[in-house]
Amino acid sequence: MGWIMDDSVKKATGYLGFLQEQYSLNSQRGKALKDIRDNKDSLLKSVQYVVEGQLKAMELSPEEAEQLKPRFLQAVMEDINNIPTDYEDPFCYRIMKDIEQEIFEAAGELGIKIPDKRPVIGTLPTHRVNAGVIPVPDCEELIIAFESQIFNFANLASKVAARALSIKNSTSEQLQFSVDIEDIKKNLEQNPEIAGRFRELIIAYFIDGYTGYAPQYFLDGNYLGIASILRHSFELFVMGHEYGHIVCGHLDDSSKRVRNMLGEIEYDEIQFDDWEQEIEADNIGTSLMLHVMRKGGYDLSLSYMGVDFFFSIMDIVENGFSLMLTGEETIIPSDSHPPSVLRREVVRQSIRNSVPEEEAESAIFLGTQIEQILKILWDKTKGVLLEYFEAKQA
Repeated sequence: MGWIMDDSVKKATGYLGFLQEQYSLNSQRGKALKDIRDNKDSLLKSVQYVVEGQLKAMELSPEEAEQLKPRFLQAVMEDINNIPTDYEDPFCYRIMKDIEQEIFEAAGELGIKIPDKRPVIGTLPTHRVNAGVIPVPDCEELIIAFESQIFNFANLASKVAARALSIKNSTSEQLQFSVDIEDIKKNLEQNPEIAGRFRELIIAYFIDGYTGYAPQYFLDGNYLGIASILRHSFELFVMGHEYGHIVCGHLDDSSKRVRNMLGEIEYDEIQFDDWEQEIEADNIGTSLMLHVMRKGGYDLSLSYMGVDFFFSIMDIVENGFSLMLTGEETIIPSDSHPPSVLRREVVRQSIRNSVPEEEAESAIFLGTQIEQILKILWDKTKGVLLEYFEAKQA
């Protein structure tokens, strides 16, 4: 069932637009987004780039791509004209709605009851590469707010992680790559541009404040499929986790509220009472994500990578901001969110308990290698943030 657009939803959408507007008036990122939307030539250029990426991912012939391009351009422009607020990123909004629909369908097929009236979804600059739930003042509606840079961050990070894998054999029907950590280290040494791409992302996100400043690029076809699996399973897990809170009844009237700041504006966000609720939502999110990926023809090992990818990205973001603020990697404990190392292990144990041992260990091993890749890249890169901290102290 589709989105029910009644007065309360309009109020929630208006509140989301208000928060986005306030941010756009006081931030470089917000102003840049508005300038893109107001400048038709710039907007069309962005649309064309997105469409070229979509067509490349489909591995079409040049003739087929040219034939489909006008239809894709029209579809994206229609999406832009239908976004709920003037300050929403149209490309993020399309991704969110597509993922939400996949999660909604998966829940129905798994017998997981989701209310027909869905939350309003949108983006806000929370700097958490995650999502949160915002209650609307004087209204029962909820907003699922994704970090405004989450999708581009995941896109660029997935490209780097995929490129770090060592291709062993490639045919038109099968791709074989090594996940041996020594092969990965050798590949990174022989191809320093991989770590260079990761460094560009870290500088753009943490220092420049906008992932869009990191150069965009297309991957070779051999790596494009792996990156797409990583990115999409990551996105599905994040959306599935938030819907996990909904289906588990974590968002009732007694839910705890905490005050957050968006520039100079204060707003409430729901904070869950205990770690068990986060673990429960993780398990629901994993089940929904795996179901969608399975429908797409991917086995457990390839699909599960996205969960470890998500937790590794969370660690990098938390450690990165800690380095910039204190010069040390310190993840501050949270009353509501378990450490990612615990969340990761609980999800792995759930996988072990739900599928045959060999299948589970294969998936967990591949996830562990993704974790190791990102750790290696982070260790090669984090010095740039320490240098930034020390320069500020001088």
